[in-house]
Amino acid sequence: MTCAYCARPAEELHHFTASLAGEELHLDPEATIPLCVRCHKAEHAAWRATGLDTFSHPLLARACRVTWTVGRLAEVHRLLRPIHGVLVVIRDDISELVDR
Repeated sequence: MTCAYCARPAEELHHFTASLAGEELHLDPEATIPLCVRCHKAEHAAWRATGLDTFSHPLLARACRVTWTVGRLAEVHRLLRPIHGVLVVIRDDISELVDR
């Protein structure tokens, strides 16, 4: 298995919809991508830097994290670019609903 971002050997699975509910961590075993250790650490650092780890609304958190991940994958896999565009619209709609 190779890293989804850099094509080096993947050593870990990144749970890109992970969320915290209080002190409980929720991981969806189906929502993972293979990453090398370096890319996995960088991905979590980017989440912290952009605030992707601080959402209070779980639906918005998941929508933003999925959109982020597909956007990053679309940088490497061009066929995902249209899907990323659709996800951005959905994420923005969810954000508007949550803000009401």
